[in-house]
Amino acid sequence: MANVYAVVPQSGWWWNPAEGGRGFALEVQNGTIYLAGYLYDPSGRATWLAAGPAAMSGSTFSAPLITYLGGQSLTGTYHPVTGTMNSGNVSIVFSDPSHGLMTWPGGTVPIERFNIVAGGVNAPVSPTAPQTGWWWNPAEGGRGYTIEVQNGTLYMAGYMYDDAGNPTWYTFGPILPVSTDTYQGVWQQYGNGQTLTGLFKPAQMVNANVGNVTLKFQSSTVASLTMPNGVVIPLSRFQFGSSIPTVASFSGNYSGSFSGADNGTFSVSLGNDGRIIGTGYSTVYNLTFTVSGTVSSSGSVSMTSTGYAGSATFSGSIDSANGSVTGRWSVPNTAYSGIFSGLKR
Repeated sequence: MANVYAVVPQSGWWWNPAEGGRGFALEVQNGTIYLAGYLYDPSGRATWLAAGPAAMSGSTFSAPLITYLGGQSLTGTYHPVTGTMNSGNVSIVFSDPSHGLMTWPGGTVPIERFNIVAGGVNAPVSPTAPQTGWWWNPAEGGRGYTIEVQNGTLYMAGYMYDDAGNPTWYTFGPILPVSTDTYQGVWQQYGNGQTLTGLFKPAQMVNANVGNVTLKFQSSTVASLTMPNGVVIPLSRFQFGSSIPTVASFSGNYSGSFSGADNGTFSVSLGNDGRIIGTGYSTVYNLTFTVSGTVSSSGSVSMTSTGYAGSATFSGSIDSANGSVTGRWSVPNTAYSGIFSGLKR
C-alpha cells in the first residue's frame, strides 16, 4: 500500500544557500526517500554520507546516516563495498515540496531546492527528459550517480571511492548537451569545504579535470557513461520505492475543465519528478491564472491556482489505466467550490 504523506518533496538537488559547497541529492519514490549528503572530512577531502531508503511519516523523513567504505573507484575494476559506519541520524520536516528543515549531527538547518539554472526548479519538465534522481550500473553496486536536468542543463554527481577506499565524489556540469541526447565534459572535484559538524567555509576546486566523461541517453531511464579510461558502462534508474508505478509513470500533458461556482478550462504539464505546472482560464471572470502542484506515485493530485481573486485548491486523482484525472476544487474559507476533470493528451 502506498504511503500517505502530507508533502511530496521534489526530487533533485537540495542545499542550504547559506552553506554553499555542500548539499544533498534527494529522491522520493512512492513515499520512500533515498538521500545523500556531499561534504568534506576534517582533512578537506570530499566525502559523502547516505540515508535510506526509508519511508516518510507524514511530512517527515528520518533515517540513520551511513558512511560506506572500500568500494569501486572512478576507473578501478569492480569490487563491492567492504564496510559501513554509522555517522549519526538525519531528520527532515518538509514544509512544502521545495523547502524543509533538516536536523542532523551538524545541527538544524533550512534546506531548499537548488536552481541549476535561474528558475530551473520551477521550469516545466519534459516527459522525455532524463529522469531526475538516482542512477546506477546494476553490475556495479556500491557506487552510483545523481542526475538532474533543468531547462536542458545537466548537473550530475558520482558517488564512489578513492584508491584507498575512502568515500569520495565528483561532479559533472552544469552543462548543456552537445547533441539531443549527449553530454560531454570533464569530472571535477572540490575540497576543503564545510565538514559534517564544522562551521561554514567555502569549498575550493581542487581538481578541475579529473578526467573526460560522456553521458549518452537512450531514453529517459537508460544511458551509457564513458569513464576517463574509455570504459563504457550502462546506466539505468535505481528503483528503491516499495512499489511501482512511480510518479514518472503519470508524466505528460493534461487538459480539462472545471465547473461549479466558477467554470473554465485548464492545461498542465506533469513532469517526471511529479511536479505540475500550467494555466487555467475562468470563463466567469474572463481571465487566465497559473496552476502548480504535485502528484504522488499513487496518482493523488494536489494543485493550487493563483492569479485571480483568491487561491483555489484542486484535489483529485489520476487513473493510470486511461489517463483521466478527476476531483474537486474549492476556495478556502468561502462557499466557492466545484468539480474538475480532464484527460492525458
